[in-house]
Amino acid sequence: MNTIHSMKYLLISFCWFFAVMAQDSLPVFPGAEGFGVFTPAGRGGEIIKVTNLNADGPGSLRDACGKSGPRIIVFEVAGVIDVAEHIQIRNPFCTLAGQTAPSPGITVIGAGLRVYTNDVLIQHMKVRPGGRVEGPRGNSRQGICMVGSSQNVVIDHCSVSWATDENMTCWSTENRNITFSNCINSECLNNSVHPEGPHSKGMLVGFLTQNVSVIRNLFAHNGDRNPLIKGGCPATVVNNFVYNPIGVAMDFGEATFFGDQPQRVSVIGNVLKATRQTNLSPGGSFLYVHVHMSESRLYMDDNVTDGSFGLCSQRSFDPGVIVDTPEEATWTQPLTALPSAQVMHHVLSNAGARPQDRDEIDRRIINDAINGTGRMIDSQDDVGGFPQHAEVTRTLDIPADPNGDDDSDGYTNAEEWLHQMAAELEGPVDIPLDAGTNRSRQTMRKLFFTRNGARLGTLKLVSGREIASVKIFSCAGKLLQSAATPDGMTTRIELQSRIPAKGHYIIKIHYVKSGHTSRQILL
Repeated sequence: MNTIHSMKYLLISFCWFFAVMAQDSLPVFPGAEGFGVFTPAGRGGEIIKVTNLNADGPGSLRDACGKSGPRIIVFEVAGVIDVAEHIQIRNPFCTLAGQTAPSPGITVIGAGLRVYTNDVLIQHMKVRPGGRVEGPRGNSRQGICMVGSSQNVVIDHCSVSWATDENMTCWSTENRNITFSNCINSECLNNSVHPEGPHSKGMLVGFLTQNVSVIRNLFAHNGDRNPLIKGGCPATVVNNFVYNPIGVAMDFGEATFFGDQPQRVSVIGNVLKATRQTNLSPGGSFLYVHVHMSESRLYMDDNVTDGSFGLCSQRSFDPGVIVDTPEEATWTQPLTALPSAQVMHHVLSNAGARPQDRDEIDRRIINDAINGTGRMIDSQDDVGGFPQHAEVTRTLDIPADPNGDDDSDGYTNAEEWLHQMAAELEGPVDIPLDAGTNRSRQTMRKLFFTRNGARLGTLKLVSGREIASVKIFSCAGKLLQSAATPDGMTTRIELQSRIPAKGHYIIKIHYVKSGHTSRQILL
């Protein structure tokens, strides 16, 4: 009997494998963008139901995640799963579909989710480990973590907070092709149980992890690492909204255990909003860049602050590493960059688990980002403690032929059922149209450079507001040129000879009525 069962399973696996190979250009769900999104995840596999909130045992989330073979994990229960050890996904081809749970969804507390394998999709899960003494060690208590050999992994529309190490981490030389999209990464605990002391960190990508996309996420009330992308880790960091960082907002190229490594990163359309608690260092900058090696390639465009802080500072910066297109640094398709002016509203409307059914924690975080309130915390008890949702159950109406493809579009009937449930929960949520807008932020529509010679040129600014003066700084913060601008909304500045015809600079614009803005430019 065991031999017959094994041969049957092998035959099913081969059939599933060749079906997947024929669909290798199909995103894991419609609209998925970033590295790794062509994974099949659990497509075509067994549907496994989570039927209770137990920490382990039959019907539990831990038991479902521990299964092998292609599988789609769904929920006939909602509420809080309290665990003392991380829930692990060690076998490949898994879809974890939190959107299938009844309201208010699933929240994992006490520990987190760990992925050690390839081809995984996790959606609409809430992970809030907290700072209890019981549980994983403080320096390994992440929310969602990719370790081991995690390849082709997509974390989408999840909410992670109250970790004591990082809320989200990629940490292995075998990690490849990972995307974090549309997530809320908030309130990583500061002075908690981490052995190093204060340690509020949003996201760490390191140990030579390759090809990571961080797209349209909200980072809120994390001290720093929003994210930190270490050297040797190619990445795209696009359209994230960072609210109230305390130390360093975004950090790129820091040395690894392997020493200095070349950095290849595209950083596009990210937005910072500060509060009175924000005290960015070093240099009061949004983007902090360590570029130690000439092999590095760096593309940065349309990243903006609210006017409270400068845009970019660095330790070792070779202008030769600045490239003209993201493809020369790191890029993937599909990936769309929104204009920075749209980022705050888009992220606040769409990010996190179950945006149309947000829990009280995510609603509070979103309101903080809109109203400029909230703070970094040391314990979940600082903000009301762990959620206390009562258990809710319902019976799922699973498609009759879940692994069929009735409309022949490549997605199975089960996947289209999941897509529909996700669409019902996702955004955009109706929030104030001017949410997160700071009147002193950038309103420029155009900014371009025309050379008149080898080292001289004219900088033309076209703004929606009347300009009083312009200052040009190096990325290290050295003032290179200052000019009054009596021409109003259209201003031309003759660049002085000390500003090379090719380089990377910060331009600070002061307006006639009030306010100022800073923008990074490539000449």
